[in-house]
Amino acid sequence: MTPVRFSNQTDRALFEILTHIAEDDPAAAMGLIEDLQRRVVQTLSQFPDAGPRVAGGQRVMVVRGYAFLYRHDAGRDEVVVLDVFGPGMDWR
Repeated sequence: MTPVRFSNQTDRALFEILTHIAEDDPAAAMGLIEDLQRRVVQTLSQFPDAGPRVAGGQRVMVVRGYAFLYRHDAGRDEVVVLDVFGPGMDWR
């Protein structure tokens, strides 16, 4: 299985999503973030080239309306999730 790591930018974006949703429902916010991270890691660790290519050779994976931009470095055998964008946000 290919290791998957989240960049600092992705961590910040997930934290922003968490804090925004937590204003209404903290438990739901934490559950959403955990589910998103789990699904991304499960999929990309087994299928690192699963998402279609977008600008700059990056790939995108959409989970529950959230677009995760990532790159697969085959030479280092790792996937780096570069950023995440919420529903309705322009990630292109």
